[in-house]
Amino acid sequence: MRFLWLLLLPLFSSAQIDPKVFGAVGDGKADDYKPIQAAIDSAISVSGTVYLPGKYRISRSLIAAKWTGKEYVPFTIKIIGNATMWDTNNNSVITATFKDAPALGIHRGKGIIVSGLNFQGAYRTPKMSDSAFYNSDFKTYGDPTCRDAQYSPYAAIVIDPFRDKLPPDGGYPPLKEYYRGSASQGGSTGIRIEDCTINNFTIGIIASPNGQTANAELMTYENIRFYNNKVCIAGCQAQEKSNRIINVGAWGRTHTFLSFGDYGNGTPGFYTVDGVNIAGGVVQFLNRTSGGYFPLFVTHVFAESIGRIGNWQSLVGDQLSNSLFDFAYPENTGIYPDAHLTGYGVTLTNCNFRYYGRQDIPIFFNGEYIIHDCVTYMPIVFGLKSKVDKPGYNFEYLPPQALKITGNKSVIKCKGSGVKPGDAIFFMHYASWQYIGMARVDDVKDDNITIKFISNSVKPDVTYGIGLYVKKQ
Repeated sequence: MRFLWLLLLPLFSSAQIDPKVFGAVGDGKADDYKPIQAAIDSAISVSGTVYLPGKYRISRSLIAAKWTGKEYVPFTIKIIGNATMWDTNNNSVITATFKDAPALGIHRGKGIIVSGLNFQGAYRTPKMSDSAFYNSDFKTYGDPTCRDAQYSPYAAIVIDPFRDKLPPDGGYPPLKEYYRGSASQGGSTGIRIEDCTINNFTIGIIASPNGQTANAELMTYENIRFYNNKVCIAGCQAQEKSNRIINVGAWGRTHTFLSFGDYGNGTPGFYTVDGVNIAGGVVQFLNRTSGGYFPLFVTHVFAESIGRIGNWQSLVGDQLSNSLFDFAYPENTGIYPDAHLTGYGVTLTNCNFRYYGRQDIPIFFNGEYIIHDCVTYMPIVFGLKSKVDKPGYNFEYLPPQALKITGNKSVIKCKGSGVKPGDAIFFMHYASWQYIGMARVDDVKDDNITIKFISNSVKPDVTYGIGLYVKKQ
């Protein structure tokens, strides 16, 4: 009788609950979905803790939610293990064998803590050259065998995945019975995800993708290492407020570190980012249009071998500060980016933008920005129109040309003086002089100029205004 009482103790107390009580093997080979889910359900009933010390394979999503029979209601739970942000796959590993749902879904949780877990997914980075990778389009990039739907993408952790009915994309295929209850907009608050490793998912962590719920506020994502995901962190709606991303790493091929606008409702919340280390190949740091919603404050980013900062637009004072971006060489990417940063309204303070070890490639910000105390090897080219004078450089205007692009090179004819190999040229919409993209002069023979590393935004058989970048003496 005493032994039976000990087995039932986790069902009736707030003690740590080990899924092995419910039959989990924890050897990384057996399917431990059912016993882990039973442990989560048991812990929710007593606001307790699930402890995962072993290695686990799961064939279905683990769902932390409290259902009354009519509605989801708030609850709390801790799900903890022994892993770290740089775990070597030996501790508290959760391997998801499926590709169309979250490894862990948390719905309407309050004060949840997820700590010390190593999430391993089935997503595989596409096999492609560096050039193809850095030229890849966000919508089509990724593992096509893994779900990448607007309201229900494959992810390690999804906060508030459900709503009262299926979303326009049909929702997570294995979890359709979870789309139920009233049309409440209530969501999660105060979740902390820390000391975790997240590898091989379409998205590492995503909040509010369902398109209906709000909240998902006061979130903290801290000491997390992401590896080989399409997106590391995604936000989906404007009520995500006071969310913090602290001391995270993105290693391995990743398309976009931060995504706001690609999933769920696609509106931006209020986030702060403090401490990001990017290496191993990332196409862009972020995609975000803050508009008139809420700002994003980013500081202490170190990014190497990154293609571009990305699209960042704001009317509410977004800021990037105390950060360093080392861009991938065009010899590896095959192109210059359309721009290293596109958008407007962001204040850039005390940052370093460069091609490490190279002093022959200008940094191009296509938009209007407030720039203070930033360091580059060559003056930043920024603005919307080339004819607006900017400090540090000017243009020699060459005759407009219709390009004939063959591969990554093109020959244009012009009579500009002083054009030499290695010079950067910029393309503008003829007549309006709006920036389009850039390229490098490869060779000059009489009036024929061969250019290479041509931005994807520059299209063949179009007449452009062309400007030669000339640094002011």
